[in-house]
Amino acid sequence: MAQHDRRDRPGRRPPTPGDLVVEVVGLGGLGDVVARGSDGAVWYLQGPPPDAGEAEVAAWLAALPGARVAVRPLDARKRRASVGQVRAASPWPPQSDCAAAGRCGGCAWRHVPAELAHREKRARIERLFAPYGVEVALRAPDPGEPGARRRRARLHARQIAGGLVEVG
Repeated sequence: MAQHDRRDRPGRRPPTPGDLVVEVVGLGGLGDVVARGSDGAVWYLQGPPPDAGEAEVAAWLAALPGARVAVRPLDARKRRASVGQVRAASPWPPQSDCAAAGRCGGCAWRHVPAELAHREKRARIERLFAPYGVEVALRAPDPGEPGARRRRARLHARQIAGGLVEVG
């Protein structure tokens, strides 16, 4: 009796370009995008290659939480894909004051609206400290000039009176 690989079963074929639409659910810390397929599978969407055309770069920049995008799987086993086309826009319109946004890779979150960036980073910090029962109280940063916003910070922590931890 021949053995069959699970991947050969009907309904288990790897998706082909254009037939996989996912919803963007979050932003990764390295500039990738986290999305979920209709089957519940998590996909990691990578930025466009350096030789990408304007449409591909625009689609990548629009892949913000709430958007529905068609993707091209790059590695179905690791659930890595690239953005092909935006099917439904995110409620967060991309913002960028840099002509190289989406191309150079130096500012992975430069196109992310300040309010969304703060929300996503706050959620990451809360998830980090939650297993230890630590409540996080963060204030919203003053964005100042749009091009002057910091996207990275080095934080230090120390214990203060009452067992509280001060981070800053």
